[in-house]
Order: sequence, then C-alpha cells, then structure tokens
Amino acid sequence: MRLLLGKTVSVHYGQMYLLNRDSPFDGDLSASFRGQSNGLLGAARPELLFLITGRHTGEVGLTIELHDQQPPLGEDWPDVVEASCALTGDDPVLSEWGERWYALELPPGEYRIRYCAQGMDAANDAITEDGVVDRYLLQLWPAEPAPDAVLRQTSKNAAYWHSEARKLPPPPTPAQLAAEEARRSAEEQVRAALRQRQEDIRRWGGEPPSPALRHLKGNARKVIREHREVAEALAAAPPATQRALAATLARQACAAAGLTTLDWITGALAAVDRGEEPFTDWRAAGERLLADPGVPSTVAVPGGLRQQTAAFATLRLAVLPDPLAAALETLSATLSTVGPDHRDGLLAQVRHTLS
Repeated sequence: MRLLLGKTVSVHYGQMYLLNRDSPFDGDLSASFRGQSNGLLGAARPELLFLITGRHTGEVGLTIELHDQQPPLGEDWPDVVEASCALTGDDPVLSEWGERWYALELPPGEYRIRYCAQGMDAANDAITEDGVVDRYLLQLWPAEPAPDAVLRQTSKNAAYWHSEARKLPPPPTPAQLAAEEARRSAEEQVRAALRQRQEDIRRWGGEPPSPALRHLKGNARKVIREHREVAEALAAAPPATQRALAATLARQACAAAGLTTLDWITGALAAVDRGEEPFTDWRAAGERLLADPGVPSTVAVPGGLRQQTAAFATLRLAVLPDPLAAALETLSATLSTVGPDHRDGLLAQVRHTLS
C-alpha cells in the first residue's frame, strides 16, 4: 500500500474531486452519477471522480491509498461504495471545490475505487461546528471495469444521495452520443458558415467576390472592393489576357508619368512585354529613378503620390507570378498614376479590352 494523501481538506457544497489538473470540469453533479446505484462516488464520466461529503462547508479528513490489489474492507466505515474509472492523465490531483488542489503520484490506468465514509450524518447536522466531524478513505487498485456498488449503507445522508442517484436517467448510449455529436457538428458548421459570411461582407464591403478573387490581398483587394465588375471580368479572362493587360497598363502608367522618353524605362517595358523581370537589382533601379535628371516630378492630385513613383511600381507588379494578381495590382497602380480625372476612361478601356 502507498499513501497518496492524508490530510484535512476543505469542502464547499459537500464536494471534492479527483481528476487531471488540466482537465475541464463543469461541476455537473448529475452527469457524474447517471446510471449509478451509489450517490457518493460519481464515476460515470471518464477521467473524473466526484466525491460527496456529509459536511456542506468546512473541513473533512481524507486519506487516499494506492493498493496493488483489492484491500480488505475495514469494519470502522459505516458507509462504503465502489466504482470503476479510467484515470489516464499525467497530472492527477485531489481538488477542493474551487481552485485548490493536491498532487497525487497516481500512475495512469483502469482502477477500482472504494470510497469509505464515517460521520456523514453528524457532519450534515453540525453546520456551524468547527473542526473535523466526518472522515473519508479513498482506496484505489488496478482492476477491470465493473458496475458500481453500495457495500454498506448506514447514514441517512448516504441513503439520500443513493436515492437521488437512482432517480437519474441512464447515461446516453454510444449511438445517442454519436447523434448528439453529429448534431453539434452540424450546428457548428452552420455557425461557422454564418461567421464566414459576415467576415466576407465586412472584408469586401458587401457581397463577397467569386472564389478566384477571394485569396488576393493588398491593392488588388482595393480594386475588387471599388471596381467589382472590372475585377470579375479580369478573373474570368484567360491568364494570357491577364498578363498582356498588366503589361499594357504598365506602359500606359509610364507614359502618363513621362517616363517613356527614357531608354532604360522603355527597355524595362520591353522586358515586361516578354514576361521577364525588367531589373535584376530593384534597389539600384529605384535609386536610378531618384537620381536621373530626365525623370520628371509630377502629381495627379495636389499633395498626392508622385506619378513617377506609382508608374515605376507597375514594372514590378506586372510580372508578379500570379497573372490575375499582376493585372489587378498593376491596374491599381495605374489608376493612382493617372489620377481621378482619367480613371473613368482607363476603366472603360479595360472593360472594352475584356469584353
């Protein structure tokens, strides 16, 4: 025999528990006793023992023992019950009602548990009396599962709890559990679909776009939100059309920004037309844009982004690996380049190209 615990513990509402420390427990009394003949040791739920005491609130004496085999039944315990339970967690504890707990060196396994009580009636009557009135012994030993049993019943308090347990409906069958799980799963799927729908409406400013567009981010998403008809037409176009349109838009942006007079820009546009990276060193290319005296500095709207900066970005965006993303990102940068006075004309041109 190995002593796992021997001390005075506090109880509230006549309850204490043996469970794994990190296991969730909702405190549902009836679920632990459904289908049992005893009402003192609830073992109907896996990985949990629900222990009832005579004392409602106060201190009780508790001893927990681990045996190699079934121990003899002591004569000095007027109320004794047994049940079986699998305790397979790696951090078993005796928990008081609330958050305080005591660690137990209990190996994982299938156990038969004997719960012995003395003084239950006296403790139930001694509501305001200090000190320990009722004492309990919890004995565990490895054993195959077996029905719970009342070995001794002496106190009125134990009789009451046994009677209450026997009034409870039996635990659900595996088929009922499976049906309930299926019902919960179906409800969660509906809730998840509703959450996704609400998120789509929030993200896209209304009805979400077609699946081909939903994965896109960045400025492509802005185009989708603000110019849905054009974005959907682009998504429906073949990849070759998407890629060609991106190259055309890059050329228009560079022209609007006054960059097509520069040989190194026209060479970059020719590479974009071929679907190639226009520069091997983008940092150096950006520095050249800033340093070249032939690069003008204009804005489409007062205080806005330099047209040359937006147009230069199209050279990189037009060759993005995803042709749809390339077309939408390049369209966004080109719209920024030409400014609000020419956006409607540019969008009309794109619609005509895709029609």
